[in-house]
Amino acid sequence: MTRSTLLVVVLVLASPLLHAQEKVEIEKIARYLARDEQTPDWEFAAVEKAGSKERLAELLPAGRPSRFLYGWRAPKESREAFLDEAWTIVLDDAAAEAMRRAASYYLMRLAPRDGFERFIALLGDPDVEVAGNAARALGTLRDVRAIIALDGFMLARKERVFHIRALRALAVLAGLDGAAKEPGGDAARAFAAALRTEDPQIRRTALEGIAALGAKHDWGGEKGRRGMATFVYALLAEDPVEDVRAVAIPAYCALAPESAPKLAAEFRLHPSWVMRAAFARALIAIGGADEDQVRAFMTDLDARVRAAALEALKDAKNVDAQRWATAVLEREDDEVLLATALDVLEGSDLDERGRKTARDWVESAYRKMPPAQAETKQSVVKLARKLGMQSFLVKLALSDPESFIRRMAAETVVVDGPLGYSVDRKAIAEDATTCAALEGRKVTATIHTNRGDLVLAMRPDLAPITVANFVRLAKEGFYAGIRFHRVVPDFVVQAGCPRGDGWGGPGWTIPCEPNALSYERGTIGMALAGRDTGGSQWFISHGPTPHLDGRYTIFGRMTKGFEVLDAIVQGDWIESVEVEIETR
Repeated sequence: MTRSTLLVVVLVLASPLLHAQEKVEIEKIARYLARDEQTPDWEFAAVEKAGSKERLAELLPAGRPSRFLYGWRAPKESREAFLDEAWTIVLDDAAAEAMRRAASYYLMRLAPRDGFERFIALLGDPDVEVAGNAARALGTLRDVRAIIALDGFMLARKERVFHIRALRALAVLAGLDGAAKEPGGDAARAFAAALRTEDPQIRRTALEGIAALGAKHDWGGEKGRRGMATFVYALLAEDPVEDVRAVAIPAYCALAPESAPKLAAEFRLHPSWVMRAAFARALIAIGGADEDQVRAFMTDLDARVRAAALEALKDAKNVDAQRWATAVLEREDDEVLLATALDVLEGSDLDERGRKTARDWVESAYRKMPPAQAETKQSVVKLARKLGMQSFLVKLALSDPESFIRRMAAETVVVDGPLGYSVDRKAIAEDATTCAALEGRKVTATIHTNRGDLVLAMRPDLAPITVANFVRLAKEGFYAGIRFHRVVPDFVVQAGCPRGDGWGGPGWTIPCEPNALSYERGTIGMALAGRDTGGSQWFISHGPTPHLDGRYTIFGRMTKGFEVLDAIVQGDWIESVEVEIETR
C-alpha cells in the first residue's frame, strides 16, 4: 500500500462523519500526492531503446513531425532509419511546413557527411528554421569550406535566428586548422558586422564566439587582432546592455590576454556583482590572475562572485584550487560555495590525510545545506562516492528529503528498506489542494516585465502540480522583482531564481509531470537540476527545442507578447505575475 493510499484510508476511517464532498477532496489531494509515485513515462520514451528500424518505425509512424523530432534519439543502429525520407521531404518545397522543419531538425541532428552540398543550398531556404538548421549542421560537419557560404548568407538574410545559428557555426569553423588558408576563411568580418548590429542577442552571440576562438583564429594578423580587441573593449565599456558588457569581458581577455590583468583594479570594485564575477571567471581562465588577484576575488563581499571565482579555479593551472576549496569549506556557509568547493576536491588527487579530512567536510557541508537543495547536494554525493563513504550514502538513500538525491545515493550502494520516489512535503500538500481547485478550469498567467507583458495559457489538465505551484508562488508575490538570470539567444529566457545566479529556489521541490506536449516558440517549462527537482525556476523557449521534450515538464504556452519575449535580455526583471482562474 502506498503512502497516499494509506492517507485516504486513515482519514476516511477516522472521520466517518466527513461530508461526502470533503471525502472527494481528500481523495483528490491523495491522488495528486501519489502522482510522483506513479509518474508515467513520456509518450516517446521507448524511442531511446528502439534497437531496430522496424521498431522505430512502429513507434514513430510516417506522416507525423514526431517521426523526425525524436527519431534521432534512437540507438546508433537505428537512428538513421529515416534519413532518405527526411531529405525527400526537406527538399520538397510543396511539403507541409511542420514536416519540412521537423525533417531539417532530424538532418541537423544527424549531420550526414555526404549532405554538405545540400546543407549549403538550404542556407537560402525561404523558411528560416530550415535554413538555420542547415547552418547548425554545417558547424557540426566542421568543414572550413562552409565559412564563405555562411558569411555570405549572413549578409543576405536579416532574421535573428539565422544570424545567431550562423555565428555559432562560424565560431566552430574559424578555429579549425586550415580555416585561414581557405578562400574567405577569415570570419572576422562576420563577427565585426554582428558586433555593430542593434540587436543585443546577436552582439552577445558574436562575443561568445570571439571568446571561444581567442588565439585559435588568425583575425587577419596581429593588427587585425588588436583592432578587434579595441572594438570589443568599446562594447565592454559602453554597451547599454549589462549582459553584453559582461560577455565582452571574456572576449577581450581571449583577444588581449596581455592587457587583461591591467583591468583588475577597474573590475574588483565594480558596483555590479555580475561584472565582477564575469571578470573573475575570465581572468582566471586565461591564467592571468596572480595570488593577490585570486585572493581579492575569493574575499569579495558577494558570495556569488566568490563562487564564480572558485568555479573558474577548478581548471586553473597556475593556482592551487584545492587550497582555496579547503578555505571555503572551513569558513563558508553559502551552499553554492560549499558545493563548488566539494567539486574541486572531487576532481583533485587526494592523499590519505586529505581523504580523511574530506570525509569530515562532506558531512559538514551536507549539514549546512538547505533540505530542498538537490542541485548543491549532488556535489555531496559525488565526493562521498569518490571517498567510499558507504554508510553516509546509505543514510542519504534512506532519509534525504530530495528524491533525486536518494536515487543518486542508492545507485552507489545496495540498500535494504524503502527507497520510495515520493516527494513528501507540506508544500506539495498545499499545492495539491490548489490542484483540486484548478481542476477543469481555464488558467491564464500574465507575467509583467520591464519590457512588457507575456501572456500564457496554463495547462493544469496535463501538469496540475506544476501549475498549482506556479499559481501559489505568483499569488504570494514571489516573482516580483526577480530577474531573468539566464537568457540564451535562440533558445530560452529563464527566471524564478531568488539568488539571481541560477542556484536558488522556493524552499521545496515538486515532481516532474511529463506529458505529450512539445517545446515550440513560447512554451513554458520547469527548470530542473535532475528529476523531481523543480521549484520556482522556469523558462520560455524562443523557438522549437524538441530535444527538451519529455525531459522538462511543459505547463503552458504563450498566447501574446512574443515581441516582448524577443526583447528580453539577461538582467531584465519581472514586475509581477497576475493569475486569472476561470470561475465555475
